[in-house]
Amino acid sequence: MIRGRVLSRNDQVRFVVVELLFSPLPEPGRRLEVYRGEKKVGELRASRWNRGALVVADIIHGDAQPGDDVRAD
Repeated sequence: MIRGRVLSRNDQVRFVVVELLFSPLPEPGRRLEVYRGEKKVGELRASRWNRGALVVADIIHGDAQPGDDVRAD
């Protein structure tokens, strides 16, 4: 199970930086879901770039803002 939080967003190229919270790194291409409260607001695709507990992910659908929760089962 992957759990994290959106730290920052780049609107020009539609990607976010996700901080993982005691979770394994997702493999490149893995889809991640974005939640604001209990409502699903977007989907991400994990990239190959990571550093420590930080992962870059492309926004592929919907929205993602700093503070949003990121999940994948």
